[in-house]
Amino acid sequence: MLFGMNPDHMDINQLMQMGLWPQPLPVNGIIPYIRRIPEDDVIGLETGCLKGDNACVLLTECPKVTLYSIDDDLPFTEGGHETTVVDMQAYQKVRFMNVLPFHDRFKFFDSLNKKVSSPKLRDLDFIFLNSPAHRLGDDLEQYYSKVRPGGYVFGTKYNLGETRKALYEWREKNCVRIPIKISSNNVWFWRILK
Repeated sequence: MLFGMNPDHMDINQLMQMGLWPQPLPVNGIIPYIRRIPEDDVIGLETGCLKGDNACVLLTECPKVTLYSIDDDLPFTEGGHETTVVDMQAYQKVRFMNVLPFHDRFKFFDSLNKKVSSPKLRDLDFIFLNSPAHRLGDDLEQYYSKVRPGGYVFGTKYNLGETRKALYEWREKNCVRIPIKISSNNVWFWRILK
């Protein structure tokens, strides 16, 4: 049934059938910190949802989390890897299947839709910026102020020079001096001081 399918276009259940799941994902680097948040209802925002695999792992491992996820589903190139329109269409279907079990705790927004600035996206416990590097500054600009004091700012792909450049340019422009920490799977983060 799955023979000949591109593993990149498979949902988690299909990957499990092929023996290709679990996989190392950036979200594994933030789960220990999310679990330390004392609130009973943890609210987070992920940008760059793509296939929903990070969201699925986070929601499985952290049952008190409700996750808002934002993506524009446009093709992009990053780290030498290029996605196509066909890839993005496949990823939308994969995302739907991956997050279906979490329909009550997962809310997806198309970032091209102007309704993204929902009043629900305030006082977030964390943001998880998993977008391509060329969108990182814009995502920080739009969502950083929505994280409550004591909340976390997480991001991915610290190993890519283009990510570090965008991150440090935004921090310099906005006078953010809180030290960056590095977790597993090239995740960078800091906690917003109270």
